[in-house]
Amino acid sequence: MEKAILDIGIAAYNHENFIVECVESVFKQKLDKPFRVIVIDDCSDDKTPDLLRELQCKYNFELILNEKNLGIIETAKILFSKINSDYLCWLDGDDYWTNSFKLQKQIDFLDKNLDYAGCFHDAEILQENNKDNVNIHRTEIEYKFYSQFNHYRAIIKPEDIIMRLIIPTASLVLRKDALKINLEGMNNPYSLAWKIQLESIKNSRFYYFNEIWSVYRDHPAGFSKQESMSHFKKSHIETLKSLLKDSYYRSFKKHIYESIIQEYIYFLNADESKHELNKKQKLAIINEIKKFRKLILKQEWNYFKSIIKQ
Repeated sequence: MEKAILDIGIAAYNHENFIVECVESVFKQKLDKPFRVIVIDDCSDDKTPDLLRELQCKYNFELILNEKNLGIIETAKILFSKINSDYLCWLDGDDYWTNSFKLQKQIDFLDKNLDYAGCFHDAEILQENNKDNVNIHRTEIEYKFYSQFNHYRAIIKPEDIIMRLIIPTASLVLRKDALKINLEGMNNPYSLAWKIQLESIKNSRFYYFNEIWSVYRDHPAGFSKQESMSHFKKSHIETLKSLLKDSYYRSFKKHIYESIIQEYIYFLNADESKHELNKKQKLAIINEIKKFRKLILKQEWNYFKSIIKQ
């Protein structure tokens, strides 16, 4: 049997209303080379496991049913341990693909362009929130596509990812060799896809297809809607500060400083932060913003001095 060129991971948790459409969209793909599908359910307490067993009778995929809820990090470790093909991609069990040739187009591109670590495309946002939902203040309900609030260009560079350019998880196809993130010791599940992208794009770049080939469901049960936005922002700032110690990302200090400021400002202006933070805490954040703005000015001044010396 010919070896699979692509491993496709599906992570499911309480996705009984969505998992059938997700899995079927994967097996509708028309790829001229074999691919392998691994589906992992993180101990759902709804009908998701039963539906997956039924789907497995119809389609050929490996099914992993966690006996207890392990969470995002541990589930990702299991999924990534299964990867042995040249390329990989993954999607959550509540998202789905809409173009049957998307994988063919992405694999063809990566086969021909070895200087790209991965490629992705635009995605439709299917709003399943309502205006009475308590999470609605964290949902950009006016947006119908990711490209409406992200500035995508054909070539995406590391500094774009630093600045929190959001890539739809279900859209990205990566080379296996680019997957360098070490999940051991990581206990922070927030924005895991972004952290993977930061590692994968090192010394490389991503290509963007200006096409809508997948759907992201924005619904109240999603992980990002159940967690406090302040937790995400604190995690982003922590990750960005860690990049300053990274041997590769040290040369992107200005972008890192700008991104940290951006996250602090978002955190400071978020509705929930206005209730969570006292005056002393707000002042501490403002001082952090001032500190990083001074560091940016210092970087710029050193740059201009180097030009004068030339």
